[in-house]
Amino acid sequence: FSSKLNCKSDDQRLNIFNECFSVTFDRHTGMICELTYGDQTILKSSPQQPAGPIAMMFRAPVDNERQTQPHRIKPGERDWRMAGLDNMSRELVSFDVLERPKAPGRTGCRIKVVTCYKGNDPQGKETGAGFIHTAVYAVEPSSRIEVANKIEPFGCDKVPFFGRVGVDFMVQPEYAQFKWYGRGPHENYVDRKVSADFGVYESSVAEQFEPYARPQACGNKEDVRRLWLLDRQGKGLCVRAAGRISATALHYTTKQLDDAWRLDELKPVKEVVLSLDYAQHGLGNGSCGTAITMEKYQLKRSDSYEFTFTLEPAK
Repeated sequence: FSSKLNCKSDDQRLNIFNECFSVTFDRHTGMICELTYGDQTILKSSPQQPAGPIAMMFRAPVDNERQTQPHRIKPGERDWRMAGLDNMSRELVSFDVLERPKAPGRTGCRIKVVTCYKGNDPQGKETGAGFIHTAVYAVEPSSRIEVANKIEPFGCDKVPFFGRVGVDFMVQPEYAQFKWYGRGPHENYVDRKVSADFGVYESSVAEQFEPYARPQACGNKEDVRRLWLLDRQGKGLCVRAAGRISATALHYTTKQLDDAWRLDELKPVKEVVLSLDYAQHGLGNGSCGTAITMEKYQLKRSDSYEFTFTLEPAK
C-alpha cells in the first residue's frame, strides 16, 4: 500500500511524490519533465528534448501519400505541409492544479494542462492551422497516472484527413524491450491488420524499425490495449489504454523519418520514442496513380478527438 501523496511547488515546477514514485511537471511547458519509480528514471527532459507528452497530428508520409509528381495532386503530404502540421510551435495556455492531495477527502492530485500548437510554413510564418491539446492528469498514490487527452483542430478546413492524432513520449534508453497486447507481431494499420492476430508479443525497440528504401512512418501496432517498455530486469513502464489505441516504439523521431531521403542518413536516438495515438490514417493504395485510402479507413477531420491511457510501473 502506497502512502498519501506529497506536493511541492514553486514558480518553475510542480513535484508530486511519495516513497514509491515521483512525477515532476514543468510549469512553463506544461509537460512532464521527470517520472521515476523508486530508483528507476523512466522519463527525463533534456535541454534539447522534452520528455512529453508532445501532441502530434502529422506522421512521416508513407510512400502511398507522398506528393511525388506536381501534376498529380494526391491528398496527404501536400495538405499536411501546407497547414504546417510538420512544423509546429507550442505555447502553454494554462496550467492548473484542480485537486491537491491534502484537500479534504482527497488522496490523489489532478492537473489540467492546455497547450496551443500552431502550424508554420518553411519560413516560420504561421499558417493559421493548428490544434489545442488538453491533458488532464489524475495522479494516484499507487503510482498510477491517468492521462485524459482531448485534441481540437482549428484552421484545418483544407486538410481532408490527418496522418495521426496522438502524443509522443521520450522514454529513457535502458527501457528498450517492447512488449504489447494488441495486434502483431508485424507492423499493421487499420487497413492492413487482417494478418495480425491479437496476442502478447515482445521485441526489441530496434527491431521495430522497418528499413524502407525511403524512410517513413513505420512499426505501428493497432488495437493495443496494454504495452510495456522494459529493461533487462523486466522493470520499467506499463501503459494501459482505456479502450484501444495505436502505438509505436522506435529509436527515431517523426522529424528524423520525415527529413531523411535514404537509410544511411538516419541516426537513431538513444531514447525510445513512444507514440500513443487515438488513431492512425490507413495506408491506402496510392503508390501508383492517384488512388487514396478508402473512406472508412481515413482519419477524418473532426471537431475533437479524445483518448485516455494510464502510466504505471511495470509489474
